[in-house]
Amino acid sequence: MLPDTDVLLELSDACADHQALSFIHVKRDGARTLRHVRPHKLVTMSGYWYLVAFDSDRRDWRSFRVERISSVKYRHERFEPQVLDAFSFVARSFAEAHYRFNATVTFEISALQLRSKYHGTIFGVVKELTCQRCEVSLSADSLDLIVEYLCALLSVDADFDIAADHEVLNRLQTIRARLGTVG
Repeated sequence: MLPDTDVLLELSDACADHQALSFIHVKRDGARTLRHVRPHKLVTMSGYWYLVAFDSDRRDWRSFRVERISSVKYRHERFEPQVLDAFSFVARSFAEAHYRFNATVTFEISALQLRSKYHGTIFGVVKELTCQRCEVSLSADSLDLIVEYLCALLSVDADFDIAADHEVLNRLQTIRARLGTVG
């Protein structure tokens, strides 16, 4: 679902002008909340737009899916922008969250080696186990998305073990069978 163009433009202008906003945000569970924020930056990730903003009521940084934002209103308050890598913030938020589908990959290389061999954003929590082993924990609401993350990670030239939800393992088996027909 694409975000409303007018909402996207209002958020973009507010980020550029350092203008505080309020809006209605629909959470994943469908609950509607009124949010008061200092918008920082718009980020696209995994096909969605996100607003990274400082939430005045919660006194912390948050990311909001733009398609779930409505009733944007300016609060007649300007603020000094803060330094924050918005893309990394959203990626870290995804990595630390727990969603419907979960998987853990243990690689027989260090976390540093994994990061040097993998040429993308790792949408999971990377944990060093030993100097020659690391673990990546992944989570997503979508089976397709977690399998996409896994397949990208598993392209790294390293031995690995996977622990995952049954549905995730089944999908990986299906992909494995399809790959057997290549060539």
